[in-house]
Amino acid sequence: MYKKIYAMLLMWSTISLYGAEKTVRMVVESAGGVEHFLSPCDGGYSCDLSCQGITSLDGLELFSESPVVRCNISKNNVTELPDRVFERFYDLKVLSLANNPELKIKEESFYRAGRLGILDLRFCNLTDDQFSRTTFVDLGSLISLFISHNSLGQLPSLTYQGSLQILDASYNKIRVVPQKWLSRLERLEVLYLQHNQIEIAYRGMLPVASRSRLRTVRLDNNRITEIAADLVEGLPDSCSLDLRGNCLEQKADELAAVCEEYGYAQVEKTTVFRKGERSGSLCAQEIKKALYDDIEEKVVTHMVKYNLVDADSLERWVQDRVDPRKIRTDEA
Repeated sequence: MYKKIYAMLLMWSTISLYGAEKTVRMVVESAGGVEHFLSPCDGGYSCDLSCQGITSLDGLELFSESPVVRCNISKNNVTELPDRVFERFYDLKVLSLANNPELKIKEESFYRAGRLGILDLRFCNLTDDQFSRTTFVDLGSLISLFISHNSLGQLPSLTYQGSLQILDASYNKIRVVPQKWLSRLERLEVLYLQHNQIEIAYRGMLPVASRSRLRTVRLDNNRITEIAADLVEGLPDSCSLDLRGNCLEQKADELAAVCEEYGYAQVEKTTVFRKGERSGSLCAQEIKKALYDDIEEKVVTHMVKYNLVDADSLERWVQDRVDPRKIRTDEA
């Protein structure tokens, strides 16, 4: 009887120890090799290590011998992104680390990951102290950066991300976007900063209008009480701006006058407007539909194509940004 009890205690202690650390190497050995996690895609391989309970990326180099184009390490418990961990992944273009709530990023985590085009860091409880001015220095080819649903008080440095087209930093604790912080992002088309703590909206927080490709800017559900006079003037043509859910009701008349002066169509009093379209030419539903075209064409396309979100999560993600009851679709 005592032997049985001792054996059970030994087994429980082993399970507890294994649960404390589960490396990529352990997962691969348990599955019988890296082939279990690889599938062909885009002239290379997709590596799916999601939902494996991984706490350490020790052994990730086992996959570097294959031309891995996409790597999904989401929904694990990875605690640290080691320096130079992707250095030997020469073909890596898509990386998802979403839903690793204890993830810590180091200064050289993305060292020599120069071909990376899409990076997903949502739901990782990231804070400002994890990013330095050189964290993304090697990511000059980055097209889409998802850092929403974290605890960031400011945007990380994006000095070297001149190719960036989509930036989603919604659902954080960002209070201010410093002057010219995004000025070099001349190819940026979609900027999501909704559900933060921003108090002032001004022209200098956006890329330079004369060179900008912005199509959608979302500043809704912040704490904005003041809008600089040149904000609307500084937006590029055909750019939509969403300021709903802020403390701007007292400035409704002022905003309406600005919209009229610069050729924007204002939707009700929600301060959603689109440049170059008069309110008499489009109904409110059509303007709202046009406002969210970017989500359908750019963001959702990226997330579905590169398996950054499953079907249920995608539906919730879209509904969070688009109220289908207020938008007329082709099927309606």
